[in-house]
Amino acid sequence: MQYLGQLIQLSHNNIGFVHGIYQILNNLTGDCYIGSAVDLRKRTNQHLSLLRNNQSKHFHLQRAWNKYGADCFEVIFLEILQNKNSLISREQFYIDTIQPKYNIRIVAESNLGLKDSEEIKIKKSLVAKQRGQNDKQLNSLKIAQQNRIGKQVTGKVKESLKLGPISMLGKPKNDSTKEKIRQSKIGSKNYMFGISQEKHPSSKKVRNIISGEIYASAKQCALELGKSYVHINMILRGLRNNTLNIEYFD
Repeated sequence: MQYLGQLIQLSHNNIGFVHGIYQILNNLTGDCYIGSAVDLRKRTNQHLSLLRNNQSKHFHLQRAWNKYGADCFEVIFLEILQNKNSLISREQFYIDTIQPKYNIRIVAESNLGLKDSEEIKIKKSLVAKQRGQNDKQLNSLKIAQQNRIGKQVTGKVKESLKLGPISMLGKPKNDSTKEKIRQSKIGSKNYMFGISQEKHPSSKKVRNIISGEIYASAKQCALELGKSYVHINMILRGLRNNTLNIEYFD
């Protein structure tokens, strides 16, 4: 595929506050999602967070993410723009050129500059009050949001945003937290309660192409062949040479 525009593969972690067009690419299938953002890094971080938590509203992209796994995807910044008013026209250019499979709508649109109606504002206010926030707190939050528009994040906040979920690594949980986590996963609260691994809907049978032998799941295949589950999984996903002559079997 030839890009008619400027293809810029920048490090996602090192880029600063810039406007531009981005692509979320499935390296296994070649399919992708195209989007534009006033703040490229912030927007793509939001995408990745929602995808990891199975909460993305872009259901074509979310389904592919769930099917192929996070390791098959990468974020590519296609074009950096000086003027944010050019975002929509340039996004449309890339949508027309690349024809991304994961985009729900094929016409680029923007919420930039749109304001909530009075009805929406009232609904948001009621939801916030139900969370226990009073008028004084709501007004303080409104002022704080207005004051930070257009300002870059600095200091400790910036460092914490760089780390993301990794910021919790190495921080031990207290006994109370551990017990709460344990209680949330035992008995009928566990999504696997009463279901064996082989009978779980997400399990697929695996077949030896040569001998015809069938395994109840990839995990069972790994146990039978004396191989690691990761190695078996990579072969079945087409990410390693199929030296074991195995495939998913419906």
